[in-house]
Amino acid sequence: MKNLFIVGDTSFSELIALYMEYSGQYRVVGFSVEEKYLSKNFINNVPVVPLEQVEKYFSVEDTEFFVAVGYKQLNKIRTRLYEEVKNKGYKAASYIDKHAIIGPDVSLGEHIFLFENVVIQPHAVLSANTIVWASSTITHDSHIFENCFLGAGSTVGGFAKVRKNCFVGMNATIHDHVEVGEYCIVGAGARVHKSIPPKTLVMPAEERILFDAADGREYF
Repeated sequence: MKNLFIVGDTSFSELIALYMEYSGQYRVVGFSVEEKYLSKNFINNVPVVPLEQVEKYFSVEDTEFFVAVGYKQLNKIRTRLYEEVKNKGYKAASYIDKHAIIGPDVSLGEHIFLFENVVIQPHAVLSANTIVWASSTITHDSHIFENCFLGAGSTVGGFAKVRKNCFVGMNATIHDHVEVGEYCIVGAGARVHKSIPPKTLVMPAEERILFDAADGREYF
């Protein structure tokens, strides 16, 4: 069993820790957050330590890490923390639920989290630092790029591409051969049947662009 510390101290972080321990592969030895956000000393009887000093508490040689931060700021926070901790020399952990189905000739990046009943079909690519929630399907020959978050029940069609730092909401569908540009938001229940440019928001009922990068809004 490998030692693991979780970056984050939210309910989502605790959920990720629970799954990691349930797998039987990891022992969660602590949590870590940036010092300015440190508000508690323990979670479930394990310590919460400042990220800036994490090497003092957890050995680089025998402890792995997982950044349990959601899709806030289109995964930018999770990406920054993942890169910072990796640069300290720690190895990134991954989790693939025992009820997930991974087809042949699938390429999986590091620091991914696949919840129960996720299906990844043959020849698909799932790049690093990506979270795929329960009962989602990544169809054959599709490519999910780095730093994405796919909500429960989402579907990515064959030969589709979802570029980096995208959020795909619950039960959203991205059709075959479609490309979703980087930093896009596909809302819960939305359907994307044609390619969309970077920094686009797609909502259910119709594929309409509510705003884009030119608006200068803070969503992206």
